Amino acid sequence: MKTVRVMKIVSNDASQLHSLDELMRVFCSAKRYAFHRLLEGRNAKDIIQHLPHQFRLNKRYAEDAVLLVQG
Repeated sequence: MKTVRVMKIVSNDASQLHSLDELMRVFCSAKRYAFHRLLEGRNAKDIIQHLPHQFRLNKRYAEDAVLLVQG
């Protein structure tokens, strides 16, 4: 079971907001990539192993991207 916390960013630091925007951009790209690979008939486990190398994401983000796409 995964635990997710919802938090609000109250910082006015532009670099932190830019880092968050960059992370979300890469995560959305990984989801699109995973979606297209699943349509091609690739195995979800293979995609999860490939995503961290392709997009520089950790394993949890890779798993979440594939799980969101499968839903």
